[in-house]
Amino acid sequence: MAAGCGGSSTSTTSAAQANPASVPGRVCGQAKTTAASVLGAAVTVRIADRDPTNVECVLRSGGVRIDLVAEQSPQAYTQFNTTESHQEQVYGPAAPGVHNPGEIPKDASEGPMIAGWIPAERQLFATNASPTTGGSYMTVTVRRGAKSDAERRKLARAVALATLAVAPRGPNPGGS
Repeated sequence: MAAGCGGSSTSTTSAAQANPASVPGRVCGQAKTTAASVLGAAVTVRIADRDPTNVECVLRSGGVRIDLVAEQSPQAYTQFNTTESHQEQVYGPAAPGVHNPGEIPKDASEGPMIAGWIPAERQLFATNASPTTGGSYMTVTVRRGAKSDAERRKLARAVALATLAVAPRGPNPGGS
C-alpha cells in the first residue's frame, strides 16, 4: 500500500548529524523519543528522506523496526479517507473472493489524531487534518519485532500521536 504521493532524495544521515531544528529532525527526533519511551529501550533513527513536506524516518530498537512517513498535505483528510475506504472496499465482506478481515482498518483514533490500524500490514495510517483544514498524512509501519498485534498497535499509535504534533501541516484545502 502506498504511503502517499511525492518523493525526494534519500539521505543516510544519522540522528547525531540531524539538525533537530529542521522539520525532519523534529519529526524523527519526536518519533525516536516516543518509541524509546514505549519500548523502554534505546532507539536509533535514520532520516531516510529529508524533504520537509515528505519526511521519512526508520527507527530501530533491538528486533523492532518502525518506518514512518509524514506528508504535509492540504488533502491529508482526503488521503486518510481514501485509504480507509479502499481497504474496506477491497478486503471487506462485500469484496468478491478477497475478503480478508486483517486488511480491514480498525479505529485507532485518539485526541486530535484520526487513525486506522491495518493488522495484516502492521500499519497505522493517520491524520491531524479535517475536511476543511490541511494537515499531515502519516503512516507508521512496525516492520519487525513487537510480539503481538496489540503491542504493535500501541507502539504505532503512540509514535503517530506524538509525531503529528510536530509534523509538517499542509495549507487548508483551496489554499485558504
